[in-house]
This record gives sequence, C-alpha cells and structure tokens, in this order.
Amino acid sequence: MKPLLGATRTSSEIKKRDEVIQKMNEKMRQDAADRQRGEEEMRNARTEVQRIQQTLESERALALDKDEDHEATSAQGHYPRGRLAGALEDNEKLEDQIDDLLAAKKKVEPTA
Repeated sequence: MKPLLGATRTSSEIKKRDEVIQKMNEKMRQDAADRQRGEEEMRNARTEVQRIQQTLESERALALDKDEDHEATSAQGHYPRGRLAGALEDNEKLEDQIDDLLAAKKKVEPTA
C-alpha cells in the first residue's frame, strides 16, 4: 500500500503545481494584456498631446496675425484720421474766407 500512497501524494502535488503554473500563466497573459493597453493609452495620449500642441500653435499664429492686422489697421486708421482732421481744418478756413468775401461783397454793393 505504500506505493499507492506515494503515487497519490505525488499526483496531488502535481495537480497543485499544475494549478500554480496555470495561475502564473494566466497572470502573465493578464500582465501582457495590461501592458499592451497601457502602451496603447500612451500612444493615444501622445497623439492627443501633439494634436493639442498643433492646435495651440495654430491659434497663436492666428492671434499674432490678428494683432499684426490690428496694428496695421490702427496705423492706417491714424493716417486717414489725420487727413480728415486736416481737411476739416482747411474747410473751416475756406468757410471763413467765404464769410469774409461775402461780408466784403455786402460792403461794396450798397455803395455802388
């Protein structure tokens, strides 16, 4: 009977070892799947970061263009405003001259 007891004990030890090996294999597969998911998430995150950086660069460039356009428009706006102010001043001088001429004409007409 001793040989049977030895075989049973060896058989149960083999089953336990097989279970441990099976659990370890399953854990290795799970770890590999987790690592793969983590790598995929990292790739996705890097892609997202690059996309966001490109968007930010585009928005910065657009903002700079708008600032340059605004400055150019402001600089051009001062020139016409200056011209307008000069034209209004000239207009007032001409109106004053017309008033002076009309006043002189009125002085001359009654005496003639």
